[in-house]
Amino acid sequence: MRIVHVTPFFLPQTGGVELYVYHVVKELKRRGHEVAVLTVAENAHGKPLPQRETIDGIPVYRFPAILRMGRFARFWPGFLQVAKHFDIIHVHGFRHPHTILSLLLKLGGRKVIMTTHSPFHPRKGIERVFVKIFDLSVGWYWRLMDYIIMTNDEERFFFKGIVLPTANVSAENIKQREKYGTKILYLGRLDPLKGVDDTIRILALLPKEYTLSIVGPEAISGYRDHLRGLATRLGVEKRVTFRGPVYGEEKWKVLDEHDFLLLPSPYEASGIVVVEALARGLVPIVKDSPGPRTIKRYCRCVKLFDSIEEAANLILQSSPCLCDVTPLTWEKHVDMLEEIYSTLTP
Repeated sequence: MRIVHVTPFFLPQTGGVELYVYHVVKELKRRGHEVAVLTVAENAHGKPLPQRETIDGIPVYRFPAILRMGRFARFWPGFLQVAKHFDIIHVHGFRHPHTILSLLLKLGGRKVIMTTHSPFHPRKGIERVFVKIFDLSVGWYWRLMDYIIMTNDEERFFFKGIVLPTANVSAENIKQREKYGTKILYLGRLDPLKGVDDTIRILALLPKEYTLSIVGPEAISGYRDHLRGLATRLGVEKRVTFRGPVYGEEKWKVLDEHDFLLLPSPYEASGIVVVEALARGLVPIVKDSPGPRTIKRYCRCVKLFDSIEEAANLILQSSPCLCDVTPLTWEKHVDMLEEIYSTLTP
């Protein structure tokens, strides 16, 4: 099949959606499909990126943004000229201009699928008003799609379609363990939106033998120094270490060096890192939100909390917990996508 994925951003920018698209397209290519990724010719901060390159064998086409709307939304209609040469157009992100524009391709007989990526995180002020107006006026456009894929159960209040939790592991990545120590890991973007401050506050409630590693790229300049300052004020600076982003085998090695994953993000649409932690036998201690709640349906080892006190108690009370994460692997995920694509093509 000829399948193109259309996404707001792509590698080298890294985030949940970017990594999801990368792994899906890479697996589709391995299975013999003709694939490509279409995206905007800049990262989320406006830094220009090459308009054409190949990443791990994946053809990537980037198009200039004519209009920028907030931190993530871009208007880049040029992608339509390339997308029309594919049979399946798989778009990512509800409320983005490219997902609305993609419906024009249906006039040429193309099939358009949208993965929504749970766009219902809490908003404030004018952004909240804009989203409400959009959903009431043109939000119905999703009904014109040929297929809707949601990433968690709680999206069902708005969309109708199938729920496929976001995978981020292969079967070969699965490695279980039987013993646990006192090493806690935060793995992800260093961003106030992720609630990283709370990892340090939770550590301060635990006995001194517990340590915390904060691993990931700094999303906002100076935020890592803010976290160091918080650790010093709470008297746990000697128990906290910082490290930049890790990928590939280095990421799996970091996971293997720890016992608990701590994710205090107030809202996670999918919680990819939770699946990665489960694959390596860590106990995920995760703030209750739609993505992790959906993953817990597959694996009871996910521990959900509402307060930092509850998180600390879960860490102290946790015992080895094994679960089968095979249903959350790329192989199973792409099996499902292939079935969906096949139903839409002759």
